[in-house]
Amino acid sequence: MLARLGTSPALAPVRGIIRDASGRPVGQYTLAVGDDAGIVGIIRALTGARVQVLPATAPAPGGATASFAATAFPSGAVRIWLLGAGPAACGARPAETAAATIGAIATRLYRVEATGPSTQRVLRHVARDRRFAAAVAAADPVALRAAIVRFFRTHSLHVVRVRATTAAGQLVGDVGGPFVLAPASTAVRDARGRVAGSVTLAVQDDTGYMKLVHRFTGADVLMRTATGTVPGSASAGGRQPTFSFTATAFPTGPLTVSLFN
Repeated sequence: MLARLGTSPALAPVRGIIRDASGRPVGQYTLAVGDDAGIVGIIRALTGARVQVLPATAPAPGGATASFAATAFPSGAVRIWLLGAGPAACGARPAETAAATIGAIATRLYRVEATGPSTQRVLRHVARDRRFAAAVAAADPVALRAAIVRFFRTHSLHVVRVRATTAAGQLVGDVGGPFVLAPASTAVRDARGRVAGSVTLAVQDDTGYMKLVHRFTGADVLMRTATGTVPGSASAGGRQPTFSFTATAFPTGPLTVSLFN
């Protein structure tokens, strides 16, 4: 063993050979790009189920509806269990089942961006930041922008746009990408605990959401607001959407999401 980095329980190890400049094998590596928590979070977002990772020999937990085999890092068999998932999106025909499944995944992914634990954590962090709250209370757009840029540089937050208003509804500032979705809002309080205004933010842009949906469903995504088609959207090309739903654009207003399978 030459090196071992990382301590989080991880899944899906990948192995390879390390070669020198002449191509001769001189060692090997094992790595993982997804830890247990990250993979469990993705499965929960896609299925709506609770998820448990257990040793392969462990009995099925109560409420289990499905499972599949996996490999722990650096080795060892485990089983990933889904518990309490909603009813299967079944239709009278295979095409209807596919459409309902794709639609369910797309809407769940949107809900995670709008109200998921990560979004709520970012919202709390921003609203409670002293410099940000002071800028809102003073209606200072320069100080507000400096605070928001600092949030953008904090990679663990993954926030793409932040907008703040005073308690009277006056806009203090709106910084970030022009095409984002799933706004989340909360009150901002001053040092005395009084409501100084409100913050609305987004943790995902439109392009990122389109890529997520396409990655997990294979569907093309077309999104429209009242002002027109969102850049980066797929072309309908005369096709009828497999599934459509109405989301929320930033900071407000309808965002129509159409999926083409």
